Amino acid sequence: MYGVVVCSRCEKARAVNLSQKTSTCECGSRIPIQRSKPYFKSDSQSEVAEAVRQMNARLSGVPALGFKGAVRSPERKEDLESTLSSFFGDEVRTRRRLEALLAKLGVEDSDKVIDGLLATGVIYEPEKNHFRLV
Repeated sequence: MYGVVVCSRCEKARAVNLSQKTSTCECGSRIPIQRSKPYFKSDSQSEVAEAVRQMNARLSGVPALGFKGAVRSPERKEDLESTLSSFFGDEVRTRRRLEALLAKLGVEDSDKVIDGLLATGVIYEPEKNHFRLV
């Protein structure tokens, strides 16, 4: 059985054999597999490879979410998820404020990005047109 774990040092996803005790990341860090959370499990190496690609994309920020309308802000090299984390904090934000933030980041189709964030579980909607970070 294979799985996807994330290195605590470099924060990159890695495919591992779940029957092993440890694995060495590309950054040189030892990953204790038995104590690591597997984000995906499969017997298929190709499925695990795809899961690693998707997880690394998600961890890297905006391109990870796969939204073609989302681009990095040229002035601020922050990715969308870290910007959202700063924007939301522990508060609920309205759709209008979220759309304004996305417009500042250069997002052309904010509705599509918001739908994508909801679908991927980055944010949720506790009440209509009000959002909160998961």
